Amino acid sequence: MADFSDLPLHDAILHSITVSWKARQCILDLEVFFERGVNARSATLIFTSLSAVELPHKAPWGESIFVNDCSIDETGRYLIEMQSGDVLAFQASDFTLNERAST
Repeated sequence: MADFSDLPLHDAILHSITVSWKARQCILDLEVFFERGVNARSATLIFTSLSAVELPHKAPWGESIFVNDCSIDETGRYLIEMQSGDVLAFQASDFTLNERAST
């Protein structure tokens, strides 16, 4: 599995976030640039065994639906910095990034 910080999420478009309380999952619906110079493709980023999530939407840098960066903090939380300046945080045991099949 890839290191979270190495995922190709820069400039990805975040459409929605769904939390399944029962499944303890958080699913992000994205368009991701998997390859340089190629159009973004639909994908899901799934956090499993979710125990906490923070989803601020204050837009200190202005409104944006684009991802700026992703990292892991010193406590092991997965962080997604949006180009709005908001930082989404996910405390989870694991993650997967899956490309969705075209329809």
